[in-house]
Amino acid sequence: MRIDRLDLLKFGKFTDRPLAFPAAERDFHVIVGPNEAGKSTVRAAVQDLLFGIPARTVHDFVHPMPELRLGAVLQHRGATLALHRTKGNRNTLRRPDDSPLDDAALATFAAWLGGSDRDYFVQMFGLDHERLVKGGASILQASNDLGQVLFQSAAGIAGLGELRDQLQAEATRLWAPRRAADRAFYQASDALEAAGTALKAATVRTRDWSAAHGLVTDLQARQAALRDELAALRTQRARLERVRRVWPALQALQAAQAGLAELQAHGPVPLLPPEAAQTLARAETDIAVAQDALALHQRHQQDAAQALAALHEALRADADLLARAADIAALNDQRVRYAVYAHDIARRELEV
Repeated sequence: MRIDRLDLLKFGKFTDRPLAFPAAERDFHVIVGPNEAGKSTVRAAVQDLLFGIPARTVHDFVHPMPELRLGAVLQHRGATLALHRTKGNRNTLRRPDDSPLDDAALATFAAWLGGSDRDYFVQMFGLDHERLVKGGASILQASNDLGQVLFQSAAGIAGLGELRDQLQAEATRLWAPRRAADRAFYQASDALEAAGTALKAATVRTRDWSAAHGLVTDLQARQAALRDELAALRTQRARLERVRRVWPALQALQAAQAGLAELQAHGPVPLLPPEAAQTLARAETDIAVAQDALALHQRHQQDAAQALAALHEALRADADLLARAADIAALNDQRVRYAVYAHDIARRELEV
């Protein structure tokens, strides 16, 4: 009989966990896993599936005792049988649909077991590490020759006693109750102790880690608070910077408002158009140009006045000449009129 599939439905730490063992040329399956993976649970599940779940079991730490259930698909000489094993006192073998196995199926199952009971199956096929070590030690510790001969005959080993003595001598070299520096066990023990000391030195204790973690948490909280404070200060700085830039204009506005209020105290103040500033600038420029021209004309006037004063001063020196000013003007007119007569007489003579 072989097991095609083992279903750990509710057993130990497993729930609805199938394990398939497909047939192969070398029909031998090895289950490998770390400690506490469930290898021993699988071995116990095979025994409980075939011979029933005991009344006292240690595999009810996840599922309640009445709900424990295993399943399997068995094969023997081409025939297949699917069954479940439940926890109970009777009718624990059931079909996958939870109906009880009939007598024919029960007889087939019993025939496939070959009349084996749990003790025989465990002894032959359910060995664990502890029982294997104890069984080997009980055989090797046989004190009479008959036990050794029986073991040698069964195992095909000759010279078992000599081999045992050699193994005992080697064990003595490895370990003895009295501590010795040349024994491998104590060397390994010293190395293990040194490694343990180094591990303790390198291991962070929970209290230290908690303190460091608390310090880190406090520093992170302080950092977050400082970041918030920095953000607030930056916001305040930006606001003050805006105030600093606006303050001169605000002062000018306040001064203008004060001047306006003073003007309004003496009467209504007309509102100037938006281009009043440009108009004022142009007017100031025109006034400056006019003032420069006025100053130039004033200088010319002063120069003319000074020349006229000098002329009057010169003319005042000859009173008789000034008295005949009219005659001089008339004579000047005649001079202008008769200035061309010399040329005109020559032309007339030529005509004559």
